[in-house]
Amino acid sequence: MGSTEYTYKLPKAIVVVTILVSILPFFLSMAGVDFSTNELALGINGSDRVLEQSFKFLKGAFAHTMLEWTAFSLALITCFLAFTDFAIKRDPATPVIGVALLCAGLMDAFHTLAAVRLVDAVADNSDLIPFTWALCRIFNSLICVLGVGLFLFSKKLSQKNNVSIIAGSSLVFLISAYVAIHIASTSNNLPATQFPGDIITRPYDILPLIIYLISAYLFYRFYKIKPGPFSHALVLSSIPNIATQLYMAFGSAQLFDSYFYIGHFTKIVSYALPFIGLCWGYIAANKEKERLNQEMLAINHTLDLSSLVSEANSDGIITYVNDNFLETTKYSREELLGRSYEVIADGGDDNNLHHELASIRNKRKITKGEFKCKNKDGQSFWVEAAIAPSFTPNGEIERFTAIKYDITDKKLAESRMIEAMQRSEELARSKGQFLANMSHEIRTPMNGILGMITLLNDTKLSPKQNEMLETVRSCGDGLMTVLNDILDFSKVESGKLDLELSEFDLRKCVDEVLYLSSYRASQKKIDLVSSIEEDTPNFLIGDITRIRQVLVNLLSNAVKFTEEGEIKLLVMSKKIGNNKREILFKVIDSGIGIKKEDQPKLFNAFAQADATITRKFGGTGLGLSISTRLAQAMGGSIEVESEFGKGSVFTLVIPLSVGDGQKVTEAVEAPLEDIVEPVEVGACKQHKILVVEDNAINQKLAMLMLKKLGYSCDIAANGLEALKALKVLEETNGGSYSLIFMDMQMPEMDGITATKKIIETYGDDRPVIVAMTANVYEEDKQRCLEAGMDDFIEKPININSLKRVLS
Repeated sequence: MGSTEYTYKLPKAIVVVTILVSILPFFLSMAGVDFSTNELALGINGSDRVLEQSFKFLKGAFAHTMLEWTAFSLALITCFLAFTDFAIKRDPATPVIGVALLCAGLMDAFHTLAAVRLVDAVADNSDLIPFTWALCRIFNSLICVLGVGLFLFSKKLSQKNNVSIIAGSSLVFLISAYVAIHIASTSNNLPATQFPGDIITRPYDILPLIIYLISAYLFYRFYKIKPGPFSHALVLSSIPNIATQLYMAFGSAQLFDSYFYIGHFTKIVSYALPFIGLCWGYIAANKEKERLNQEMLAINHTLDLSSLVSEANSDGIITYVNDNFLETTKYSREELLGRSYEVIADGGDDNNLHHELASIRNKRKITKGEFKCKNKDGQSFWVEAAIAPSFTPNGEIERFTAIKYDITDKKLAESRMIEAMQRSEELARSKGQFLANMSHEIRTPMNGILGMITLLNDTKLSPKQNEMLETVRSCGDGLMTVLNDILDFSKVESGKLDLELSEFDLRKCVDEVLYLSSYRASQKKIDLVSSIEEDTPNFLIGDITRIRQVLVNLLSNAVKFTEEGEIKLLVMSKKIGNNKREILFKVIDSGIGIKKEDQPKLFNAFAQADATITRKFGGTGLGLSISTRLAQAMGGSIEVESEFGKGSVFTLVIPLSVGDGQKVTEAVEAPLEDIVEPVEVGACKQHKILVVEDNAINQKLAMLMLKKLGYSCDIAANGLEALKALKVLEETNGGSYSLIFMDMQMPEMDGITATKKIIETYGDDRPVIVAMTANVYEEDKQRCLEAGMDDFIEKPININSLKRVLS
């Protein structure tokens, strides 16, 4: 649209010419150019002198008449064009202003006719000509201001097709013109309007001068409301109108002098400008229409090449299709024209084009959608269509135009993507199930190994045996660490990691983290120190378990890779909201450091900075990857700064809310033997215990651990045996078990089903049921609790976990 200025304004050349022709005559006159009709005396006396004077008057009157009738002709043509414009645009403002200009032209015509006595007039020419001139200019200025003012101060009058305002204003303008003409032509004594010796030679022209100055502002406002060449021409016409009044009021001292003709000439320019504006508007509109037609042809050509175009009448009968439509549907034009869109509708899909047309009749607006169709061979294809209704002048739907794009390939790609996603989800479920099964299968024998080691450790052994037993225990603990890392990693990968937000004591958390790393540090004679900035809040809200897990991992790595010196844990905070802080944990070590090129690998799963590190220090390479993903899950991040051979700084940044210390959660997860009060053996022998476990080794281990704590128990190999044991005990002595340790995964009947059966059978009189299982995912724990179990112990079983439950 490079034609915006061209469409709404007259060309700059016309503006420049208007200004020049309005002011140039003044400078020419000052330079000595005479525009009057006065001529040199012929040197004749007597009657010949009278003849000469008559000739000069007639010559001036003729020139004056030609100028005035030129102005009137322009006004008449402009009015005609204004009504033509109304017929096209239906905007009443243009014809109203056109009629105002015509009435002003009629006054000029009367002024001319009265001057040459072609109409009856009482007053003589010496007063009639200048008076009717002044009357014309006052009428002209007032009527133009009134015509524009109607549309500036009344939005109601500006409504399209407002024929009544055109008729009413035209009648008022014509009557006003007639009244003014009648008064002027029937008056005996007209006031003098010329004062040759004064500064203001025509004082009656001061009033229209003032009105034209006001009209310049009103015309500008009108242009802002209705921009276009015509309204722009009105604004521009203020320049010659004002110039005319200046020439006449301050220059013309008598009829037919130089400024008299200059004023009449600039008046013609003021009449010509609205005419030029309308003509230019037609030219601009036609050029714009031609440009749009060319653009539309280009668009239609592009649509024909790239899309399926069709038209249907108001009943949905096809009246036009392009070549692409025929190529896609494989029908001939004769086979489609005169038929409804049902011919290409897919039989199994109600959302077809034919049905959509019925919906559009009610919506009466453009509708977009995707539709399944079929071609002549019965093959299905998909289109994305935009269907637009066209209306008759009375508002009825005349036809529908549909532009469609073949999106069959897109639909096939979407279908393949959905299938791929389903396969991916199925693979993720299989992966999760595999990891759960592997966890169960590994933890089950590990439960026996570590449990038996614990029991064996309490027997009398030689120093050599104790050393070997400690080696076995250490290996078992290492294997459990690897298993837990893999399970944590799989949870993060599958998006099943849930955060548990609670209020915790930050300083107590830091102390516990240092405590958990202190034993290994003391063995290597490394100092562990911590520092917390004073303005850091004591109480925060977050997942303390995961925060501590990340910090323990960072400290463990620092201890692992540091041989001497110290390790610092610094805690700082930064305010990021009304009740929000960004907490920074910095773990600073003096260890081996990390090469710059190896640092990007640090946070990748199963990767270490250097393969030789694995051989020297061990590890799976999962710790930092898990820690990073845990930090991201909490909305934070982990960053590293390191210099090879000089140490490293790992920074954990987590946004946390500030707590008030009212609901602090104890987050200690130190080894249970350090935090669980020991139970006096035999103190709680009132428990009647049933262990439901299918693995023989774990059965034996549970019996031995319970025996160590002073309890005996019965064994059931699966859920069915558990139900039978409960029934037998009830029938033999009327008693019942007070506590059941229930495995989840067992043959014949699993622990979940058995628990539901027990609750269903015994209701509130049922025993306490505690899950004792190798299924350690959070969802496994949730399933146990939802089934009605009262607690959860994961394998390998720690004897202190049994103490906690039994106490």
